[in-house]
Amino acid sequence: MSKFQFLRKAAKFKAQVPAMLDRMANNAVNHFKVTNFDAKGFVDVTLRPWVPIKNSDGRQPLVKTGRLRGSITVLGRSLNSRLVGSNVPYAAYHNEGTSRLPQRKMIGNSKTLEKKNGLVIIGTLKRIV
Repeated sequence: MSKFQFLRKAAKFKAQVPAMLDRMANNAVNHFKVTNFDAKGFVDVTLRPWVPIKNSDGRQPLVKTGRLRGSITVLGRSLNSRLVGSNVPYAAYHNEGTSRLPQRKMIGNSKTLEKKNGLVIIGTLKRIV
């Protein structure tokens, strides 16, 4: 491949970065909002189930009104990144746990999500080459 072709392909890839980041952010939102909540735990390499609710009325952990689940979205965008999270004040307490509240992680690094997003990058590169 000549230098000229490489520079042209690099420019095409650079032009695709914002759309690629948007697809990756959407993957993250779906993973955290749908996959984890449907699985009732954090899906990483394996499922880490959430601690059941004491004196439960039959509902699953972290879902009473649906506000927390619905709040997981893309919170910010920059040229080279996307921020996915929740703007609900109590999300961090559940995600990290406290002395009185067991950790029920719903947002964080996940090998399963990394694999999905790796496929987005590979797909983008294949379309350019």
